[in-house]
Amino acid sequence: MKLFTLITLFFCWGVVNAQTKIQISTKNPLQLKIDRVEVFDLSQKEFYELNYSDSLTFSFEKSNIDCYNIRYIIGKKTLREQIWLNPGNPKVLVHLDSAKVTVDTVLNSASYNEHANFKRVFKDLLQEKDTVQLNQILLESFRRNLDNPFSLLYGDLYLNINQNSKIQLLKLKPLLQSQGDKFKWFVLYSGVVNRFHTLLTQNNIELAGYSFYDQQNKITKIAPKTSAFIVLDFWFLTCIPCLKDHKEIAKNISEINKRNAEFISISIDSDLQKWKNYIKSNNYTWRNYLQIKPVTITNDFNISSYPTYIILNRAGEIMSINNSFTEVMNWLTNVKKD
Repeated sequence: MKLFTLITLFFCWGVVNAQTKIQISTKNPLQLKIDRVEVFDLSQKEFYELNYSDSLTFSFEKSNIDCYNIRYIIGKKTLREQIWLNPGNPKVLVHLDSAKVTVDTVLNSASYNEHANFKRVFKDLLQEKDTVQLNQILLESFRRNLDNPFSLLYGDLYLNINQNSKIQLLKLKPLLQSQGDKFKWFVLYSGVVNRFHTLLTQNNIELAGYSFYDQQNKITKIAPKTSAFIVLDFWFLTCIPCLKDHKEIAKNISEINKRNAEFISISIDSDLQKWKNYIKSNNYTWRNYLQIKPVTITNDFNISSYPTYIILNRAGEIMSINNSFTEVMNWLTNVKKD
């Protein structure tokens, strides 16, 4: 599953009464010339950087389990890793090569071990397409972590797997109700809670209600043609999975048209010229638009994972939501057309 979550960075430099001290020990066998190490929480409320040493301690105010980004800055290059850690005094042992950060061991953090084990099981079940077992594990993991924000990771994955099944979505409802807004401060909260309600209640998209820039810098509305289906592709320029999918889309545009569908890409980028240059340099000839704030489809439908593809019928009703172009083609191949 190819997903890329867009986050805005906030900085917080002062720490009072640190409740989480993350000790990071680094093995650097290639003797990479590291300028500094940055560590910040997923909600990006606290951000710290230190000059590189093979042993560093970062102090956070966090009293909850949280997810942390660890970044090694090497000139213009960045090596990064993301891990879930318990509050207290977790110790993280990593080693570096020229391409990545590898976590060797984490001490004093049960959440890291739980997540590492979960990722292995999740990957296997995903490959086997065993959604029954996946759903069971995700709901139980959410329930087990009801009193910490770690639960929202499982909730987010559950929504991704079941975004086209209201019956399955309703199984998450009592857990969300029980949790309430305790973790409203956490970056994943709106992506889970608000998106959950959107998936249950929003059944159609009125494209006429939104404005876009076209490639001639003109503000316009999207006027669907006469195809039976419209595939909306939501993406942005630094989303690597989005760009990889675009190469496949370019190869399959004629096949999409043969299946009585129209493909429309909608970028969430803010730089009009960079967006235009990308479309032109790759010679992407299908319809491309740049959405205009503040009224956007991505806000109204709580889209935070990219790429996201929404398939509409001619009346604007949502037929399917997907996160890869392969899933889109599978749907178009198997759908029964009137």
